[in-house]
Amino acid sequence: MVNVDPSSLHAILRESLAKGFQARLTVTSNSMAPLIQAGDEIILEAVQPEQLNLGDIVTIATRQDMLTHRVWALDLSQPEQAILTRGDRPLTFDPPWPSAAVVGRVCGRMRQQDALFWQQGAGYWLNQHLAGLARREYRCLTGSQEAPAWRNEPVSLTTHIKLVHRLGYAWAILITSAINVATRIKSGKDKI
Repeated sequence: MVNVDPSSLHAILRESLAKGFQARLTVTSNSMAPLIQAGDEIILEAVQPEQLNLGDIVTIATRQDMLTHRVWALDLSQPEQAILTRGDRPLTFDPPWPSAAVVGRVCGRMRQQDALFWQQGAGYWLNQHLAGLARREYRCLTGSQEAPAWRNEPVSLTTHIKLVHRLGYAWAILITSAINVATRIKSGKDKI
C-alpha cells in the first residue's frame, strides 16, 4: 500500500472533478446510514460552494482524511466558517468548515453493483426525505425552528431523545430499504 499525503489526494480529486470527471470513494463509517453505509462507494461531482443547498451531501477534506456528511447551514459571507455539516446518524454537528474544504458533492452511491443517484427519481425523493427527517428530528430534540448554532453543542441524551432518535432511524431504514427494493425490481435485478 502506498502512503499518500491527504492534502495531495484532496488536490488530485478536486482537479479531476474540475475537469468533468466523477470520482468514486469507498465509505468507511456508518455516520450517513442508512442512505450511505460503510462499504458503499459514493460518487462525487464538482461543486462550487455557492452551488450548495441545504440537505446536499458533501465530502470535506480534513487534515487526516475525508468526511462525507449532509449540509445543515451555509454562510458564504464567512469563508472560514461557511459550512455546517452533520451525519444523518449522529446527534452532534461537525465543526464549521471553510468553503475551501469542500472536495465535491455526492451525487449517488453504489452498493453491491446497485446505483442510486440523487438528481432524479427515487434517489432524489429518498435523499430529500431523509434530509427532511433529520431536520424534523433536530426540531423535536431541541425545540428550535432555527438552524443549529455555528458550534458543536452536545445534545443531552435523555430517554426521550434516544427514543425519538431511534424511531427516526428505524423509519429511515424502512424507507431506504423500500426504495432499494423498488429500484432493484425496476431495473430487473429482482422479481416480485
